Amino acid sequence: KIADFRRRAADLPDAVAPMETEDENDDGDVVLSMSAVEALQGAMDTFAELSEHCPMTPLLWIQYGATAFDYCQELAKETLSGDDPSLSASSTSNSIETETQILQLGLQEFPGSLLMHLRHIHLLQKQQNLMTQLSQPQGRELVSALEQAIAQVGSGSYGSDGQLIVSHLYTALAKMYAKEGNPEQVSDLILKQQSQRPLPNEELASFYHDLCQEYNLPATENADVLIDDGRRMVAKVYHGSLQVEQFETEVQALLHAQQLLPPWSLLSQTTNSEGTEDGEAFLEP
Repeated sequence: KIADFRRRAADLPDAVAPMETEDENDDGDVVLSMSAVEALQGAMDTFAELSEHCPMTPLLWIQYGATAFDYCQELAKETLSGDDPSLSASSTSNSIETETQILQLGLQEFPGSLLMHLRHIHLLQKQQNLMTQLSQPQGRELVSALEQAIAQVGSGSYGSDGQLIVSHLYTALAKMYAKEGNPEQVSDLILKQQSQRPLPNEELASFYHDLCQEYNLPATENADVLIDDGRRMVAKVYHGSLQVEQFETEVQALLHAQQLLPPWSLLSQTTNSEGTEDGEAFLEP
């Protein structure tokens, strides 16, 4: 029912069209057509009914939030007048806030869902860009979301599929700390946390020094030694888990083949128009 409502909404660009006309469905039955707002409202009601009878999975929470965003956007079309970009940005900001609140509820139930953390962070990034466009002060919501994501999924529970994405979470948070002028937090995050995680840390030392140089932050004197110590610790502690990771990969491949997992990989290489790797794209689910 939810998918059907969303398909109807996607096929109805006019948000204010009344439910007056009749159509025939695939079975030849006469049904009332509906506006995009009404279709999305039907999807929202179905989500509410579903949540009363069974637990919501992470993917359902994400779909719930996305549907709420679309619903708020369609409602805003009824009240917006003219081509004032500030009005459009403001309505988009309100829609993002609604979706964010829904995802936060989902994260309370599934704090270890990397997918929901990624979606949540991506929304906060968009919200931050809109705040800049509207010349409004920015809070630390994005920093807090990155800290929460790393605390929940950044300590090795992500498995082999999530290594590159979690690495980008650490990188994004380190840059946020650097922009705020917090060298202690940058050093603690990179040298004492990221270096001791099973992540692709081959370029971690150069990243740390470049970051300190870019933002004029004092670098820890023994940074290279700490990173090397962390790499050796990872090799020693996580070496025994290689067989487990291989087994998990085989199980995931089977689940993908049986369409029990989404038909795409979180580690798909995303490139920009110049063909180079775009790190921020990994934060978009």
